[in-house]
Amino acid sequence: MHYLVTRLEECKRFAELMASHIQPPMVLALMGTLGSGKTQWTRFLAEALQIRPGVIASPTFTLMHIYSGASTVVHVDAFRIKTSDEFLDLGLDEWFEQPAIVVVEWPERFSEFLPQDRIELTFEEHQGSRTICAEGLGSRSSEVLATVQHHWALTVGGEKKP
Repeated sequence: MHYLVTRLEECKRFAELMASHIQPPMVLALMGTLGSGKTQWTRFLAEALQIRPGVIASPTFTLMHIYSGASTVVHVDAFRIKTSDEFLDLGLDEWFEQPAIVVVEWPERFSEFLPQDRIELTFEEHQGSRTICAEGLGSRSSEVLATVQHHWALTVGGEKKP
């Protein structure tokens, strides 16, 4: 499923839709180039899950942040992790079974350690707009995305139809 987000409000709307339909435990794998919107989208998701705005920061240098709100959000940035051992040392596998939403940026580097049932989001930039490609790997994730797709279809550009 492809979601065209030409404005920041549309990116926020997509994150809010996702937040309203995912239930922990859930893993969201965010792929895309530097600056493609992964961390901003995660901020919108976390805020929709009642995590205080302004506390969500990129975990590039700390590798992992844990936030509490309506759900626990574990935000990981695997960009600077060099080895499988470093990735495993984060203890992330323990979070996969907890009532948490785990968001992993740069998951392609260590995808073999992620749960098979997960949602993959690929952020792509196209001359002033972005496309978010969503794929559910597994039955639970696919069901969530089907529901999100249905609700997105009821909107035009991320805004409710009149």
